[in-house]
Order: sequence, then C-alpha cells, then structure tokens
Amino acid sequence: MEGKNTKWSPDNWLQETEENKFAKVYEE
Repeated sequence: MEGKNTKWSPDNWLQETEENKFAKVYEE
C-alpha cells in the first residue's frame, strides 16, 4: 500500500481506477 498522502492525491485517483473499489472500503 502506498502512503495515505499518495492515495488521497487527486492525480493518483485518476490512475487508481482499479483501486477505486478499495476506496469504497476506506469511506466506510
């Protein structure tokens, strides 16, 4: 897993399409 800062980075969000599914888990 990358640093939280990188995960929340808007630039990364565009690239992390597959990880988007994991994002839902973070929202919980």
